[in-house]
Amino acid sequence: MDHGTGVATKGVARSSMKLVLLSDSGCTRLCSCANRRRGAVGLAANVTPPPSPPLTTGEEKVTNLHFYFHETSKGDHPSILLVAQPKGANANDTNLAPFGSVYVIDDPLTEGLDPNSKVVGHAQGLSVSAGQEKTMIVFVVDLGFTSGEFNGSSLSVLSRNPIFETDRELAVVGGRGKFRMARGFANLHTYTLNATTGVVVVEYNVTVFHYE
Repeated sequence: MDHGTGVATKGVARSSMKLVLLSDSGCTRLCSCANRRRGAVGLAANVTPPPSPPLTTGEEKVTNLHFYFHETSKGDHPSILLVAQPKGANANDTNLAPFGSVYVIDDPLTEGLDPNSKVVGHAQGLSVSAGQEKTMIVFVVDLGFTSGEFNGSSLSVLSRNPIFETDRELAVVGGRGKFRMARGFANLHTYTLNATTGVVVVEYNVTVFHYE
């Protein structure tokens, strides 16, 4: 009886010891993994990203551009659309740009005065009527070129545009592609502004300073 009890007691003791050892080993493994994860997080938090490469530019250059802007507000394929107008505005108003009106434009730019001459780009953006006493447009437009040396590049125009003045100047405030960091001006001369047909033709002579 005693011998059997002794054997049984030793067996229980050995089994308990195994459980304890297994538990200690599992804890050790878990703690070790947790510590490694905390260490990895700490290392990641302390890593400093490499500095960005400095911006490099070539020499500043001056470019002169000449093209024609064509706009059509009537017909099957108008290049300018009214997207917002002030409350109470008369839809039959003969004014080309009633105060408070907002237009979206996608006007072709051509090499020559003839609208059928080669298209070199598009003027895309917004035209907002912002003059109460005198018609004046705020022009927010991207002049994007689609052929020639500056294919894929564009100029950004943000300027007042008194459309009923035959000659006027717009500000060029930026650009992309070959016109990166552009600044300059555009001298405009209106050849046609016909409220009946909705046709507008404007000559652009643009001077810009930029880096390629």
